[in-house]
Amino acid sequence: MPASSVPDPLSRRAFLHLLAGMAAPHPDADPMLDVAASGAITFDTPILTPNERFFRPPMRTSIPPPLDRRTWTLYVGGLVERPLELTYDALRAMPSIGQARTLVRQGNRPGGEQIGTAIWQGCPLIDLLAEAGIRAEARSVRFDSADGGSISLPLELVRAREVLLAYGMNGAVLPPAHGFPVRALVPGLYDHLSPAWLVRIVLSAEEPPAEAARLAVRPSVHILTPRLRSQVSSGEVVAVQGVAFAGERPIGAVRISIDGGDRVPAVMRPPDSPHAWTQWYVRWRPELPGGCTITARAIETAEMAGGWAAPLHPDSRSGQTDAVHSIVVEVE
Repeated sequence: MPASSVPDPLSRRAFLHLLAGMAAPHPDADPMLDVAASGAITFDTPILTPNERFFRPPMRTSIPPPLDRRTWTLYVGGLVERPLELTYDALRAMPSIGQARTLVRQGNRPGGEQIGTAIWQGCPLIDLLAEAGIRAEARSVRFDSADGGSISLPLELVRAREVLLAYGMNGAVLPPAHGFPVRALVPGLYDHLSPAWLVRIVLSAEEPPAEAARLAVRPSVHILTPRLRSQVSSGEVVAVQGVAFAGERPIGAVRISIDGGDRVPAVMRPPDSPHAWTQWYVRWRPELPGGCTITARAIETAEMAGGWAAPLHPDSRSGQTDAVHSIVVEVE
């Protein structure tokens, strides 16, 4: 993580003073109350990612496969009682839901752009499988894409999670770059396990690969404003804002520190759905000129109760530092 150019960490009282943008608190004051009392909180960063800025799903070709809604069909077969072949209009005529969901790419670093949240519109996969009738010997579900890709997931996982067959994104028809006509959204797993450009869903008796269990989304936090190496003015309130996400596990808290000082809890905005990221916000009034390091750490609810603890070191497989993000800004 970036090192601060300010050698001496701020004291607890000075840090609370800077973070809350108010007079220095009494030594025995509760820092959570100090931050909450700093004034009305507004979230300036949009909760949704525009379609044109949303990162694209992985594909085997350099351009999305050319699919025509008038001729495209989705086949649901294999170990089912009643194989289905649905047209685009037939799929859209089925009961649907619209829900905010966050996707993230494996290995996305804190502050990276390979994460986004959209309102996805589509049909729950479990409804299609119920209509087709799952046979008792089925163990896995294979998703085949028009670009030649294929992903297999355990049937048990598909049943337990609210897998969505999405054909809409942020109020628009799903763009070709993001999976038109339909992509599957599998909560809690990295985006390459939410296949795009679907043409077939096949149930089989094959034992599902163990990969999916190892690819659950790991906790991450992202400081969105101010930007890395941006300049902020001494004595003026700065909106320190960001998002945190831990897949299917709720974020319990986000704590912010300045130059290694005490961690103070940010104000959090409840996520729009159980599958969407959490926004957080603090007000900071810098007073000392020079380079300054802002660090955010996301904490899961389970960790707060003594459960899983987010590691503070890089993941050896992806190089990702889980649940911690630091940036350096210049105070003028």
